[in-house]
Amino acid sequence: MKPVATALVFTAIGAALVIISALLRIFHVIDRPLGYTLLGVGVVLGLIGGYLRRRAVNQNKE
Repeated sequence: MKPVATALVFTAIGAALVIISALLRIFHVIDRPLGYTLLGVGVVLGLIGGYLRRRAVNQNKE
């Protein structure tokens, strides 16, 4: 898989996890600690995806 595609997959999974955890937390399906844990994991995946995307763009410039 290309580095840019990998970065986009990480970003998309992170965003989906954030949205799902927020919805589940709003409707009281999951408890507060689990909801915030899922939210944190989603944010971390998004940050990793952004880092990988920037790194892939910088490698393509060279």
